[in-house]
Amino acid sequence: FFFSSRRRHTRCARVTGVQTCALPICFPVTILFGIRAGVGTPLTAKELILANPTSGDQLLILLKNKSFGYHIALLTRAKIGPLFVQPEIAFNSNRYDMSWQNISNLQTNIPNQKFDYIDAPILAGLKLGLFRINAGPVAHFLLSDVYGTINQYTFDFSKISIAYVAGVGLDLGPAMIDVRYDGNLLSKNPIDLLNQFQISQRPNKLSASIGIKF
Repeated sequence: FFFSSRRRHTRCARVTGVQTCALPICFPVTILFGIRAGVGTPLTAKELILANPTSGDQLLILLKNKSFGYHIALLTRAKIGPLFVQPEIAFNSNRYDMSWQNISNLQTNIPNQKFDYIDAPILAGLKLGLFRINAGPVAHFLLSDVYGTINQYTFDFSKISIAYVAGVGLDLGPAMIDVRYDGNLLSKNPIDLLNQFQISQRPNKLSASIGIKF
């Protein structure tokens, strides 16, 4: 009689003191931190038409004379094999000229409004060699006080909104290069019938940044 046994051997590498093992394959978990900064701009001028179902008034809101804004972000990345999760916290500032117009041609111009946001994206992605592809939801927290009034109507941008971001990136040693598209999840703006129009949309935006990880 002959007795034989086979053993499966796995090799597990420890990175930052964390590892995940699934026989017969073991993936290390790599955690890193980084900082990035860059510029962004709306892709088109944004026109929003609001209608008050009580009074029948129609109001046009136009963002025009767009200019490049800037952002700076802190990030952390947890990577397991080719997959990664990357939460961030970012300060984002943009400026536009704004116009509020009533159908009756009563118009109030509000030049050079400043939109300052704290953005909190949570990205999930795939890393293949030097290249990355990632996407995920992002929460926008409005810091600046942006509002306008035409006659009895008061406009106020929502303080918190949810959107999405998707993009590609390149890792060159400790350096990072990213290009991203920032879109909206809401296609309509909620209306408060008490003569107040709540605006929750932001213009879609294209941005680019460079950064360093450590």
